[in-house]
Order: sequence, then C-alpha cells, then structure tokens
Amino acid sequence: MARFGTQATLAVALWAAGADAQEHDAFAFRYDVLPHLQRLGCSAAECHGGAGGRGTFELSLFGSDPWADWQAIRRHRDARRVDLRHPEQSLLLRKPLRELRHGGGRRLSRDDPAYAALTAWLGRGAPFAEGPEKTLENLRLVRDGARLRALARFGVGTDLVERDVTSATTFSVTDERVARLSDDGVLETGEPGESWVLARFAHRSASCRVVVPFGEPLELPDAASSAIDAAWLSGLAELGLEPGPEAPPERLLRRLTLDLAGRLPTPAEVAEFAASPPATRVADLVERLLSSDDYVAVFEDHLAELWEVPPPHTVEERLRARDAALRARLRRAVVEDEPLDELARELAAPDGRCVQRFTDPRDRAEFYGRAVLGVRLGCARCHDHPLDRWRRSEHLGFAALFVDERPAPEGGMQPGVLFDEATGKAVVPRLLPLGADGGEGRAGLRRLLDGPAGQQRFARNVANRIVAALFGRGLVEPVDDHRDTNPPIHGRLLDVLAERLVANGFRLRPFVAEIARSRLYALDSTPDPGDALDRARARYLARREARPMSEALYRRAVARTLDVELPPLPRPSASPLAEQLERWNGASLRAAFASGTTSVDALVDFVPDEAQRLHELFVLLLARAPRPEESAALLPRLSAGDDAHRAFRELARAIVLGREFSSIR
Repeated sequence: MARFGTQATLAVALWAAGADAQEHDAFAFRYDVLPHLQRLGCSAAECHGGAGGRGTFELSLFGSDPWADWQAIRRHRDARRVDLRHPEQSLLLRKPLRELRHGGGRRLSRDDPAYAALTAWLGRGAPFAEGPEKTLENLRLVRDGARLRALARFGVGTDLVERDVTSATTFSVTDERVARLSDDGVLETGEPGESWVLARFAHRSASCRVVVPFGEPLELPDAASSAIDAAWLSGLAELGLEPGPEAPPERLLRRLTLDLAGRLPTPAEVAEFAASPPATRVADLVERLLSSDDYVAVFEDHLAELWEVPPPHTVEERLRARDAALRARLRRAVVEDEPLDELARELAAPDGRCVQRFTDPRDRAEFYGRAVLGVRLGCARCHDHPLDRWRRSEHLGFAALFVDERPAPEGGMQPGVLFDEATGKAVVPRLLPLGADGGEGRAGLRRLLDGPAGQQRFARNVANRIVAALFGRGLVEPVDDHRDTNPPIHGRLLDVLAERLVANGFRLRPFVAEIARSRLYALDSTPDPGDALDRARARYLARREARPMSEALYRRAVARTLDVELPPLPRPSASPLAEQLERWNGASLRAAFASGTTSVDALVDFVPDEAQRLHELFVLLLARAPRPEESAALLPRLSAGDDAHRAFRELARAIVLGREFSSIR
C-alpha cells in the first residue's frame, strides 16, 4: 500500500464503468485534460510549473493559466510534443511513461485513467474547447463505505451536469497517521485522532473529515455550563477523550490575570481570591479584570495585532505619529467596548486608516482578506490559488475596489482605475465571490459585513484570534488562513464561538468574559508523563498546554512586579530559547538585582523571618506558596549568615528567569 503526505498526489481508480466518458458534447481542456496533469505533478513548482519550466517545457503553476498550458503543449516548438496522427507516439505520453528519457521519472502507466484521457484528447485533435461552454460550479466528496468519490458539478450551456472526476482529482491528507488512501482508492484508518482528506480538481477544493476515536465514544454530560463548553465536550465525546481536571485555584488566578490584565496578581489579590466563595470567585475576578485599565492595554495590543499596527519601537520615527493615532483609536474602541464589525467598517474601508497604510491596491486587498475575512489572497496575485478557491481574476477585481479615487471636478480627471498587466485592460471592481448580498463596487464592500457570508467569516476570524490570545494557539493555524484545505480543530467549537460573538453584538468584553468563565479555559496544564494519550489530549484541548509569555508580556510583568523596566529585545525573535538567552545574558535585570532597588529588596529589609520571607517571595512572583520540598531545600541557604540577603536576591533572580515565572500555565 502506497502512503502519501500532504504534498503528494494519488491516482484513484475509476468508480463506475464509463464514469469519465463524456455524456454531452461539451469539452474543455481546463477540466477534461489539465486536472490530470495537475494530479501527476506536472504543473507543480518543482516540475514544469516552476519559473522557466523544465527542459524547455513550461506550464503555469498548478494549472492557473489553461490557455497558456494548451499553447505550450499544442503549439510550442512546432507542436513537437503531440502527434495527432499517432497519439500514443506523442512525447507528452512517452516521456512520463519513461519510454524516453524523462527528468521527472515515470509518472504515468498505460492503465492510468490519465493515459486514457490524454490519448482520447490527442485523438480528437487536441482542442482547447468544443461544444457548449463548460464551467465548474462545485466540487464535493462523497463517501461510499470505505471509498471516496469526487463529484464535480458543471454548468453546460443552461444545464447542470454532475460528473465523477475522482480519477482526475489530486488528493492529500492532513495526518496520514490517522487516515490514508490506498492505490485503489480505499480509505484506510490508522492511529486514533482526526484527519482530513483534501481534494483538488481544477480551481475547486473539497474536504472530508475522518475520525478514529481514542476509545468508545462518550456520552455527553446532562448539562454544560455554557454553549462553548457544550460544543467542546461534544467534540471530545466523539473522539472518546475525557476532559482533564481543572487547574488549581492559584494557577487559574495567575492565568486569568496575565491573560486579561497583562500582569501578575498582587499578594492582596492572591489572598482575596483564596478567601472568596469557590462558586463565584472566577466570575467576580473576570468582571473586575475586564473593568480595569490593564485589560484595555492588553486588548489594545490584540486589536493592534489584528489590524497589523506594529509596536512603536519597531516603527520608523516618521511613521510613529500615524500609528500612535491608530492605537489611540483602538484604545477608545476597547474602552467603550465598540462593536468590532463597526470598527472594521471604519478602519478597513477603502479610505480607512488601516487600509491607507498600504499604497498598492493589491496589498490593500490582501490586508482586507487577512484582517477582516481571515483568508490569505497573496498566492492569487500571480496565479490561481493552489490551496484555496481564489483565482487571479478574482484577486484583481477585488483589488480594484481599493484604488484611490481621484477627485473629478467638472472637466477634471477620471477616477482611479486598476489595469491588468497581462492584458492592459481596466479591471472591473467586484467583491470576492463569498455568497454575500452586499452588492457591487465600493458600496457593496462597505455592506459586506451586513450579509450572512461576510459576517460569518469576520466572526470566525475574530473568534479564532481571541482563542489564540487566550490559549496560545488558535483552532485554525495560522490564524489568518481559514480555508477548506486548512480545517480547524474542533470545527463545531469554532462555529459556536463565532455565533456567541455575533450574539454579543461583536462586543469584545462579554465575549472574552464568556470564554474566561468556561470550563474549557479552566483546564489544568500539568502533563501526565505516564499517560500515552497525554499529547493527544493537549492537541485536542482535553487539557491545557503551558505557553511562554511573549517578550512584551514578560517585560510588563517584570516592570509591574519588580519595578524594573527592561528594554525591548534589540532584535525580534520567534524563538523562545533565543528570548530566554537574551534575558539570561541581558545586563538590565542583573544590574537591578545587584543595585538592591527592586521590590524584592523590601522583603529583605522588612521581613526578618526567612520562612515568611520565602513565602511572600513565592506569592509575589508565582502567586502560590512554596511547596514543602521547595522550602526544605531553600531555607537552609537563605539563612546562611552574612550572605543571606545576597542569596535571597539570587533566588528571586533565578525565579524571574525560570520557566514557571515566564510561562502562562
């Protein structure tokens, strides 16, 4: 049995006798021939689809330009690759059959449906199109027991025709440990988990979810504390996973305070939380934190990340005033809890301040896609998107909505126009085909979030980003890449989160509160090293995963807790190890502890009892009391004569540089 990963393709046997036979007179090279070349990998970047092609034979990347591909095969170099009188002698067939030398190796066999399709096309004269116009309307996957079929719906003239295109479809799987397809098209399952079978035919994609439970599917509890918890528990029950325990109170207090206020809890807050009634203390704490200025600062940063407003210290001085005004606007939105869809209509309009940060209309369109719709359109700038539905013509039409409108007084200039570099013609501005009913032109773009399709995309995008902020990773990763071929973990949970955001009027504060009060948020992050399923539990949100603080959050926590201002890292880093090494080797923290000016020194000066001093240090820095084994190991060292104060400061510095302090658990 041949296995394949996410980049490989698979030849699947015909599902019914004559399934690929044309039952109508319509023929289109783009649908009846080109998908076979895509499936064989001929138009991939590492083959003839790369820049300049291979061996003088150049195809468009992933079949994005059918007309150019037809010309490359049918006319280039005096049509040497085709033999219309003896189709089976064509270089187009003999090279991938490896009857002649071929740098790509053997890609084809005579019993492959692609061979039959290509031979039949050559036998009919290798036309580009014949008969009524043929358009691809839709692609879907149908599961017949252990087999999958790809069905394409075509518009042929005024009729709709559905055809089995399995043999011309490119398949991949997201996790081949869980599911795989055999050479004869049979779906086989392996290890427990969730995987998706992804199908690509021409410019359309489809997907099919495959679940292999870790145990017997579980019964749902009679009631869940919220719709969020109900959706989450439903997903775990299907997977046969039990949810883990809740975090200890002191850990949950620290997590909530860091996530919602960007700081550590004070010793007074630790004592108050411990003394509060267990039934109400989380809700009371969430309400208090969401009413603080600290919450405003934290979620101003989150909105700045959504709208791609960089931190001030990373921006050129000439641009800081512009970005400072944007940040002030975002801060006001958080303070007043403005509906985020209204904010999007303002900031992401063609003349909005976030859009105007970009000068190229194509950059503006791609920014709108990322920030508002949660989709990446960049690939479609040059060619049809290989992993999503977007086509180059759609990218151009959408970009045309963001061209600056020049003033047109009487006898003045015409409004701005975007021209297609390939044709030299003006591009007609139009929305992406989202199924939205906002209308055409700029007015339609402004009303995009009023329609159900645009509203749902924006809600899922924002909900996923808030989950990423509170859990360390989104249900969709990367967070701005919502597409059929990048499905979410717990898809129903993301649906419910989007519904709750809409139900809350796109207001951030009640939505964040609902997540923070959930059982899902309160899960413990302690791994079970003896449990073989522990990593799977973390992956599917049956328990939490600890995550390192961001560099900005770490600096804020140190500043608020120790009264020490740490400078930003001299260079940005995506590596937690690099950040940790920078902290260890940085002079600021070492100098602050050596000078005796931190808040820790107050404990040295005013708490003479070593045990009490150790207790207060742990509460100050870790929001918990020291464990008995920690006290037993540390107290003898802290009472060692004249060096007791220095030892205490070194302990405090070690804690601040340690994993527990710099993590959100």
